[in-house]
Amino acid sequence: MLDNILLSQIPLEKLADAVALSLQPFIREELRRVSGAMAPTDEILNIDEAAKLLGLSKPTVYASNSIPKMKKGNRLYFLKSQLVDYLKTGKKKSIIDINNEIDQVIKENYLK
Repeated sequence: MLDNILLSQIPLEKLADAVALSLQPFIREELRRVSGAMAPTDEILNIDEAAKLLGLSKPTVYASNSIPKMKKGNRLYFLKSQLVDYLKTGKKKSIIDINNEIDQVIKENYLK
């Protein structure tokens, strides 16, 4: 984890580079997610269509915090492209996995 690395071990002139380098994958993913949030031709699905596409029950889709959805009034809507991306991504990295990757990048690039 990042707290295992003393920031004093990284030369001050390289600290900003270390932070920027470690955040690049997350910034890229967020930019991809935001830029692809709604293509003009993206199909909007209701709960039944989303559950069928995902192969899940409606209560599971309602209860999931990880499935991308939009709420308008009492109704849920889903963008087909986001659901397909959700299916493609598979396993999400845990905070521990992310912290370990950041530590590794810093060790490899700045603690030589």
